[in-house]
Amino acid sequence: MRIVALETATTDGSVALLDGDRIVERKVDLRGEGVVAGLERLLGEVEIPPDEVDAVAVSVGPGSFTGVRIGVAAAQGLCRGLDIPAVPVGTLEALAWSALASDWGLPGTRFLASVDARRAEVYAALYGCGAQGPPELLWGPEVVSCEALVRRFVEMRPEVREQVGALVGSGAPLLAPLFPAESGWARPQALSRAQAAAVARVGAHKLLAGDTRTPAELQPIYLRKSDAEINREKNRLSTS
Repeated sequence: MRIVALETATTDGSVALLDGDRIVERKVDLRGEGVVAGLERLLGEVEIPPDEVDAVAVSVGPGSFTGVRIGVAAAQGLCRGLDIPAVPVGTLEALAWSALASDWGLPGTRFLASVDARRAEVYAALYGCGAQGPPELLWGPEVVSCEALVRRFVEMRPEVREQVGALVGSGAPLLAPLFPAESGWARPQALSRAQAAAVARVGAHKLLAGDTRTPAELQPIYLRKSDAEINREKNRLSTS
């Protein structure tokens, strides 16, 4: 199985190739060469022609509105050109898989995956790590203020609140100061970046399960309106 993966939903753009047990990842400059050129360069390095790829996995959000659109559009173009399926992967889901594959992937550990949503808010989802299998989604994804999210954890039952957890993703720097050291939550620096390698691993799992989309069916996940949409609505209201 050969899957290429695109991660453009955050500022940490990257592409990856999963080829059997081997995975290769490269960072890409979303404002420079772009994700498609970065992927072409990666395939050239590993000497695998595009027509030998089985599927394209792509992070569909939530995250940067522009970044998500770039990734989805690139995946749609690649899938149409190569006549292969697309595999949608949630940005927060991929972050949880990254944590699962790390030293933090121990049974009973929880992963609070989050992406900076601006306005003192994060896109967040809580995952649990079981004895085997993929991370279990406990709640989310949703957009929530950092303060409200911390209050939610404070109000949890003590036996739940005292479990060990890891703050992962670009929202972790915003949340970490709000979780005291005695809370049992840590912020592993290595898990702060969204990775195309994790998107590829989730994509392989979903591809085997038949969870794929045609290019036309591939849709982004935003969770809220963009600033541009909000401003347009405000302007319409002010002029009506």
